[in-house]
Amino acid sequence: MNSKNYYAILDIDSSASATEIQSQFRKLARKYHPDLNKEKQAELKFKEVNESYEVLSNPDKKRKYDSYIQSQSLRSKIRVDSGSIMRKPGFSNFFDGLFSDMSNSVLFRAKKMFNSDVAINGESIETIINLNPLEAKGGISKDFTFEFIDTDSEGNQKRNTKTYKVKIPEYVQQGSVIRLSGQGTPGANGGKVGDLLLRVNIS
Repeated sequence: MNSKNYYAILDIDSSASATEIQSQFRKLARKYHPDLNKEKQAELKFKEVNESYEVLSNPDKKRKYDSYIQSQSLRSKIRVDSGSIMRKPGFSNFFDGLFSDMSNSVLFRAKKMFNSDVAINGESIETIINLNPLEAKGGISKDFTFEFIDTDSEGNQKRNTKTYKVKIPEYVQQGSVIRLSGQGTPGANGGKVGDLLLRVNIS
């Protein structure tokens, strides 16, 4: 399995913040979008950029990827079984191999829901909410806009945004989590909707 350097693809440092990752993704997605760029390699670049953002914008996937690139010993533990998971449309074998063992992932649950009537709970999504010191004292409500990806039945992806009115607890601490219940990914077969977890960054 040939590894991919997602940081290099997005042209960012491994210490890049969530905001920097998102900003660079948007820049490169526009640059290589097949409808705007007719160069031969544009579509391939566009897919690589999307795959990189899929990993680096997701805290769980990012942690797993970072562990992988920091430890060569993990190479022997990663196997690709293309028949065992539903592939994310347009993503590489490296992506499938790295995340095929995440039994709670969207890919695993998507396959399971087509083969079972068992209720499957939706996943919680974690992202960053930036607060200034005054906002961190709490007792206020702050508008927070979250960008997410919808995938239709044919595997086509569309980016959407939703704005929430978030109540900030009093004297919230750096790294603490504000939970928005029922705002994560939907469940299947009657399963509960996941939550949206906002990890506080005070700057």
